[in-house]
Amino acid sequence: MKKYTYALPLRWADADAYGHVNNALFPRYMEEARTRMFQEMLPTDGFIHES
Repeated sequence: MKKYTYALPLRWADADAYGHVNNALFPRYMEEARTRMFQEMLPTDGFIHES
């Protein structure tokens, strides 16, 4: 399996006053990276699929 890396920028609102990031945000980071991975790696056919 090919390894995918996405450099997620830390948002200002993600850190508390001490600069700590809450562990509850990591699933959100993984979801954003997964979405970007699919956008970058899956072929596009130029067709917009609508339901």
